[in-house]
Amino acid sequence: MTFLPDGYIEVQNPILSHPEFMTHSNYLLCMKELSDGVALTTSLRSTSSIIEHRAVQKKVKLIELTLNNLREEKRNIDQLHEYSMICVSWIPVKSYYLVFNILLLLEYLLLENDSWLTTQHKELRDKFRNQIATNQICFSEPAFNQCFPATDIIRWTIPKSENLRRSTVDQNIRIKQIVKKIYEYDKEDFKRLKKIKRLAGSRLTNYNNSRSVCLFDFFYWYRIKANYRDMEFVDSGVPIGEFYNFYSDYFMLTTNIYEAFKSLINELSEQKLGRQIL
Repeated sequence: MTFLPDGYIEVQNPILSHPEFMTHSNYLLCMKELSDGVALTTSLRSTSSIIEHRAVQKKVKLIELTLNNLREEKRNIDQLHEYSMICVSWIPVKSYYLVFNILLLLEYLLLENDSWLTTQHKELRDKFRNQIATNQICFSEPAFNQCFPATDIIRWTIPKSENLRRSTVDQNIRIKQIVKKIYEYDKEDFKRLKKIKRLAGSRLTNYNNSRSVCLFDFFYWYRIKANYRDMEFVDSGVPIGEFYNFYSDYFMLTTNIYEAFKSLINELSEQKLGRQIL
């Protein structure tokens, strides 16, 4: 039994009371900070012009609508923080589809092939990851340029409770935590698709030998988490201020990445289409 003075109100530490939520909130904060002021460049240069495909404007419209929706939602949340509790479950979905459509436009311009405007999710992610790994695409933030083989990831040892640390954080450890979480999501999805309960032995070895993870995969796997697996770490007991911070960091991460892609896409579209499309 705990004896407390009359009238004493015990204040719970949100970090200890909701460790899953705080873990993901910490990962998100790291991603946001890494993306602050990030820029994007490419070595895939061509002086040729191309005829603008009719689907380009549709993609641009989708991007504008999604971005405007996020901005309006953020304004509403700034006025009423409680609204963030509802919106945190959906921003990973909106964020991903904004990034997805931007990436479709980028590949269309880089590869000068309109088939990329209708590319499926996995093929697009694999292509972009390969371009990062081969330095065809480079972010100004080095962390986004790293592709980590699964064979390395499984050997990482991360100190216990490091995921809950909010001060004096070792950024390299935090990045490894994020990458390892993405790897775990990918592995769980692989098991689901193959309809197996356990991944072990030669099958696990083959899986690890064929997988690599980059930080940009964050957008896809958090969208999967929200869309199909439910974000179980979003606990109803989390303080409103933490929901607000989570949403705000996701919003800033998304807009930072958008601005980086926008700059490169406009540079390429002006050269190849004769106009800036974003």
